[in-house]
Amino acid sequence: MTFTAPPLPVHVLRYEDMKQSPAETFGRAVRFAGLDYTKEQIKKALDRCTFEELQRQEKEKGFHEKSLSSEFFFRKGEVGSWREELTEAQARKIIRDQREVMLRFGYLGEDGDVVF
Repeated sequence: MTFTAPPLPVHVLRYEDMKQSPAETFGRAVRFAGLDYTKEQIKKALDRCTFEELQRQEKEKGFHEKSLSSEFFFRKGEVGSWREELTEAQARKIIRDQREVMLRFGYLGEDGDVVF
């Protein structure tokens, strides 16, 4: 049986969607914001903010939003890398406390298993 997440509200932008389909996902965000850019302009913007480019910029100039307790804000850029950072107890607590939100946004399947 395949799980299909409920349709996301139009204004939701998930990291996982940006990784899977960056041009389509960012294009929807651009249109939602009422901006009028071509596909070429959107591609150029995406090319200028690849994960590797953001990491390079952070190493060169720093990144204001970085937590003081973190070495870097842009860690890995990989979907699911939270599994390497959180303990099983931490993950269970987040799922327990945020179950409804995680279901709404497609992060949990019908069986309660994490999708990403």
